[in-house]
Amino acid sequence: MSGILDYEKQGLFDLFNGQEDKGILIQLAKSLTKNYVSADNLDDALQIVFVHGGSSTTILNKKMLTKEILFKYLHKNSVRASSDFTKSSLIEKTQNFWKEKFFDNKNQNESSLSEVNPNSSHIDQQNVLHSASQPQNEYIIEQNNQLYKTDLIQNDFPIQQNNQLSTNNSMSYPINLLAKKFSEWFFVSYNDDTLKPQDFWIDSSLHLKMVQVQSGETQEHQCTSSTEVVETLLGIKNPVKFSFNPNLAYEGVQGRLDMHGLVLVLCCGTLHTTDTCMGTFESLFGLIRDPNCDNNWKIKHLKLILKSTAVINQIPCLVNSDTLSEVLSLPEPSGNI
Repeated sequence: MSGILDYEKQGLFDLFNGQEDKGILIQLAKSLTKNYVSADNLDDALQIVFVHGGSSTTILNKKMLTKEILFKYLHKNSVRASSDFTKSSLIEKTQNFWKEKFFDNKNQNESSLSEVNPNSSHIDQQNVLHSASQPQNEYIIEQNNQLYKTDLIQNDFPIQQNNQLSTNNSMSYPINLLAKKFSEWFFVSYNDDTLKPQDFWIDSSLHLKMVQVQSGETQEHQCTSSTEVVETLLGIKNPVKFSFNPNLAYEGVQGRLDMHGLVLVLCCGTLHTTDTCMGTFESLFGLIRDPNCDNNWKIKHLKLILKSTAVINQIPCLVNSDTLSEVLSLPEPSGNI
């Protein structure tokens, strides 16, 4: 199922359809597919955005959708923005406007589908836990361009076995919702070079491992302190100009608790340069709340494994990771964090 809800699709159509420069949508479609898929017209381009955009937050954060575009769109629809507006606040205003205009059932609980704001320096722990603690027995699903309530999130294939029912229930656990929100925020920030030492604990640690699959060559690097961690992360990425594309489905991102109560976030995905997929990655984060920073989550430790390979046979999944298997075997807590 797409990460973009039906009313958000209507909102995106409304946004792009009102632009004088129709080329913005074409450019966005090309960017999302690395020019591998051509968009011959606006309808084709919009469908590409729906399929490959990931989420409305990710799409609206694209650099070609500037603050000016979003502000003018809100102004055209008589939506007031604060005098000290940021792109983050404009995105939130735009999404709220879409919900009010295009979503009939305003009382529907969408907590399991809400999105983290990638422009924020930290994850808002209280908002995450508030949404995650709402009743999880109803979800939005999309069929034939209509929204319905259901007792389970509909999968992309018929649910026939009890373990599949268990998987769908596990997706709604608060720790897994937090893991997905955090991973989306982190890798958007990492790709945009906006990670800061303040996003980490001052004594945070990084264990970096880089593997050349074909030759078996391995390099490892470890460091401690928030400043050194950020410098190392940006230092390995920018010379090659590659980006991270996390698998934000349940198979690609999950949460666990260790025996000391540390929140663990496991995430995997693919690595890309401008015109090619260059490999895969696996990551393990340890998160702790910071009571001196509005009780937000900050990164205590990070293990990051980069695998360079010319052949990728399937979408990276956590169950296929030997490195993360031990942590993945920990029980999934179903209650509030």
